[in-house]
Amino acid sequence: MDLIRPLGDKVELRGAFTHDTITELYSHCHITIPAYRPSPWFRHITPVKFFESIAHGVPVIATDIGGIGDMIRESGCGRVLPEPSAAGIAAAVEELMSQPGLLEEMGERGMAAVREKYNWDLLTPRLLAMYRGLGV
Repeated sequence: MDLIRPLGDKVELRGAFTHDTITELYSHCHITIPAYRPSPWFRHITPVKFFESIAHGVPVIATDIGGIGDMIRESGCGRVLPEPSAAGIAAAVEELMSQPGLLEEMGERGMAAVREKYNWDLLTPRLLAMYRGLGV
């Protein structure tokens, strides 16, 4: 909450949601912010919220955990924060919201990345091959 306080009325907290309302929820989003404080727990994870966001065409402002930074830089679907600070988040939101065309481009780039690289149809064969290589 402290991280988004500087954005005041520009942010709407929607609260808990269920899987069957995800598409409706993302239809109201301009940006999502999967920003996590550096921690050994978050070093090697990639939150599902990141993939949900880009699959729905919503640009992200995220910290670089679990390879998210590389994915954002490679696809151009958002901004990477060096750390989750209120000032950094506010600056990134202000920058993106002041450029609707850029937001739209980032959203399209995120959806393209999901179609071309980050989807189960493409990743399942690689995952199965990896398991087979382990003798599983």
